[in-house]
Amino acid sequence: STASGSRTVTADGTGHWRYALVPADTESGGFLQDGANTLTATATDAAGNVSAASQAHTIILDTVAPSAPTVVLSNDTGSSSSDKITSNTTLSVTGTEIGSTIEYSTNGSSDWSTSAPTSTEGSNTVYVRQTDSAGNVGASTPFTYRYDTTAPVAPTIDTVASDDIINAQETGATLTGTAEAGATVTVSTASGSRTVTADGTGHWRYALVPAD
Repeated sequence: STASGSRTVTADGTGHWRYALVPADTESGGFLQDGANTLTATATDAAGNVSAASQAHTIILDTVAPSAPTVVLSNDTGSSSSDKITSNTTLSVTGTEIGSTIEYSTNGSSDWSTSAPTSTEGSNTVYVRQTDSAGNVGASTPFTYRYDTTAPVAPTIDTVASDDIINAQETGATLTGTAEAGATVTVSTASGSRTVTADGTGHWRYALVPAD
């Protein structure tokens, strides 16, 4: 018996009994409910005499799969903290249940491992899922990031003001050059530095202002 109902079976010749749960037993309103269930048993002999109830036996029914976890880079070293470009591929996984097992896969369907896969230079996609302590497997979260440990080539600086001489009429000249697309370019002198970002074609520019 449970708080939700009872089932009756007959002990065999050796005094052992068994009851195989059916789907209706664990559905809403069934014999067992999600969460803790307290079982007790009584025995009725051939003469109709009923025993005292057994000691209470508590079991947990957990049929709910955990949610897909949230995955981000622990340290996104790119030009922004959310561009998913990094030289550090440590992943941060949150939204997990206590006691769950975190697993990783590179294809999302097989080869699951509790160890994160080794990243390769360039684009990487990893799938992350959790299995709760009851063995329910949750949906996976795909996460794609770019792994980049190769230093960019040195940027170039174009000729300034056509002759590298800035006269009084050219103090608003524009410094230009090339660099890796999207790279942050720092232009330095003995007096300080200025920072710009190369565009998608690998060109950068900095327009001098009076304060420069």
